[in-house]
Amino acid sequence: MPEPISSPLPLLLNGVWVTTDKTLDVNDKFDDTLFAKVCIAGPDEVARAVAGAKAALDDGPPPPHARAAILYRAGALLDQYRDRLVETIVTETGFTISDAEGEVTRARLTLDLSAETAKTFTGHTVPFGAHPGSEQRIGFTLRDPIGVVCAITPFNSPLNTDCTRSDPALPPETQRC
Repeated sequence: MPEPISSPLPLLLNGVWVTTDKTLDVNDKFDDTLFAKVCIAGPDEVARAVAGAKAALDDGPPPPHARAAILYRAGALLDQYRDRLVETIVTETGFTISDAEGEVTRARLTLDLSAETAKTFTGHTVPFGAHPGSEQRIGFTLRDPIGVVCAITPFNSPLNTDCTRSDPALPPETQRC
């Protein structure tokens, strides 16, 4: 079991650690002892997070190599904090150690897959030759971010679920033809 954390864990909002007055106790699923307190995001914190995400989106997407580097770095951090993550998942969710290790491993694989995909992710070309008179024409698709999305993820796959939602959502570079 991880060492109990005495002070509330802050929220990370737009690159800054923020504490709030409201907190939530997180108890060990096996013996119901307190092992952490976490800050709760209220409407103001959510608005700040959405505004920061919107500003980042408005600044434009990072190029594919930068997106991949971000995701690879996140994977390296999972490796660095693997034992702590496994302990925390076991304590918070009641997973077995084996299941928690699998959760961290799946999250790492998701990060790596998303990093590789970020480097090669493109749109599609669509030949219009099936329509008479359009034999020399093609259409194409582009993948553009549509905006900011806020989500609450479930507890039953806490780390990998977040990775499968957030990693691919890093906006791809868009090249206009």
